[in-house]
Amino acid sequence: MERWLSKARVLIGLSAVLLIAALNRQDPMLYRMFLFLATLSALGYALPWLSLRSLRVQLEAGRYLEVNEGAPLAIGILIENVSRWPSFMVEVRTEWTGSGHTLTASETLGVIRRGRVPDLAHGMQLDCRGEYVLTAVRLGSGFPLGLTRATLTLERPDARVLVLPRPLATQWPFPWDTAEDHRGELTTRRLGQSLEPGILRPYEHGEPVGRVSWGASARAGELIIQHYQQQGARRLRVVVDRPPRADAGDADSAGEQAIRHAAGLVLACVQQGVQTFTHVPDQAEPVRRAAPLLPALARVRTGESALAALLARVAAEVKAGEQVAVVVSAATRPELLLAALAPPRLRTVRVAVCIVTRRRAAPPEWVQAKALQDALADAGWPAWTEAS
Repeated sequence: MERWLSKARVLIGLSAVLLIAALNRQDPMLYRMFLFLATLSALGYALPWLSLRSLRVQLEAGRYLEVNEGAPLAIGILIENVSRWPSFMVEVRTEWTGSGHTLTASETLGVIRRGRVPDLAHGMQLDCRGEYVLTAVRLGSGFPLGLTRATLTLERPDARVLVLPRPLATQWPFPWDTAEDHRGELTTRRLGQSLEPGILRPYEHGEPVGRVSWGASARAGELIIQHYQQQGARRLRVVVDRPPRADAGDADSAGEQAIRHAAGLVLACVQQGVQTFTHVPDQAEPVRRAAPLLPALARVRTGESALAALLARVAAEVKAGEQVAVVVSAATRPELLLAALAPPRLRTVRVAVCIVTRRRAAPPEWVQAKALQDALADAGWPAWTEAS
């Protein structure tokens, strides 16, 4: 019964009742009530079409933007009213396709007057990182009664948006080791030939004469050995896995949160003077600078895990004294992660796993994260959990 009680059917029924009553009783008041209701119904059907008929929609061709998650989208939609009558309550809806899913952003404009081009930057936003293509711009209006909804569509607009992930505050929780680097500002614990002066000590029989500091020996009256310390720097390699397909478009998912925490960890280390190498799926070389980091993370597509390939590449490139942070979601299977950590070279450096839960995680996910952390601890891999 309820599905038959729509606004249009109710108005038609009331108009018919008033018309029949007016004809039977010949009452002028009933005629006026019928005319008022009929006029109101006609305006309810006609005004939405009249409001959109006078609107013109344009979009700047070849538009490309980079915006942060949740930031306003100023994609250059121009709407102009060419008639002398204003249009009321027009909803502007944009449809975006990216990462295998479709998202919709909308904004409602109360009044569009003649010659006025409203700014559509505020109100339209995308909350999940990725590459998006604008597929359609649709204008709709049901003002004033919502009896019908008129639509105006701009097909095949040429606009693309790269939504950058929003970094979340994350810190490296372990002591730092120092890797050998001739341009570094620190020194390693390893002694050898360099330009960084170290300690002086008496010469011992059998040591190479090349280590003798003749100036110090002349002052001391005996042979003195000059040690040099190797120059070094703090280095961190961050490994970011690909989110699963189930997390596509879900801004609160653990996979998307892991990418945000990885970005926050790298940027925090860069501010502390740490050299960072971010290993991202589908990229042959690690990201070494902060500027291209967020665009590279924004282009990571969902799909099968790439941990094994990424950690195999890290094992081939890692050097003594470097740190490795593996950022994964709490939903990662322990056997998959432990198999990816199998290369023996990873045992020679400090490797830690950052386990990330979804935003406002439920108790079952906390249990899952704790089980993953326990499995890593049993295998000898340190880990810590991040949540937001």
